[in-house]
Amino acid sequence: MQTSTKTSDEIGSLVDACAPQWAILGRHIETPASYHEGVAVLACKLGRGLFAARPFAAGESVMWFTGKIIDFATVFARGMAAAGNPLQVDADRYIDVELHGLYVNHSCEPNVGLRDSHRLVALRPIAVNEEICMDYSTEMLERCWTMACRCGAAQCRGKIVDFDLLPAAVQAERLRLGIVQPFIVRQLAAQPNLSER
Repeated sequence: MQTSTKTSDEIGSLVDACAPQWAILGRHIETPASYHEGVAVLACKLGRGLFAARPFAAGESVMWFTGKIIDFATVFARGMAAAGNPLQVDADRYIDVELHGLYVNHSCEPNVGLRDSHRLVALRPIAVNEEICMDYSTEMLERCWTMACRCGAAQCRGKIVDFDLLPAAVQAERLRLGIVQPFIVRQLAAQPNLSER
């Protein structure tokens, strides 16, 4: 499978293009009308999860996260039990995830990843009835929330943590795949020793 990776300049351009929408608290992030076609919420080992209702090819958009833009103070005020629901899109900006996005579970061996800050893309072919899972760590850099991992993957890390706390090999692979939130890539580039903490 061949994947494309973005250069730092390309990622910077993407972030600059997206920045205005993240800057406005309370703004609702809209997506194409078909943002959740081809997926369904079904029962899974963790309660409920998002599953493929049709096959997806590697590189194909699976869904977009939608919701109102909120800040860290709002996330924190909700308490730790709900702190994992919003999707971090910048240092102090989150999408208050709606609908299908709430049911995307974590896996240490994900079959989808984030592109353009809020679009999930298939990392490999996904079969009908296969659960759609992302690596939550690819959108976390806040030192606020962690969670015991119950994904059951062969390479399970046991705990969901901020991106810079992942093993170096996992960081490198996620960066190579282009599925790390652009604000994290920028912060890692600006502070190279961040991942050594």
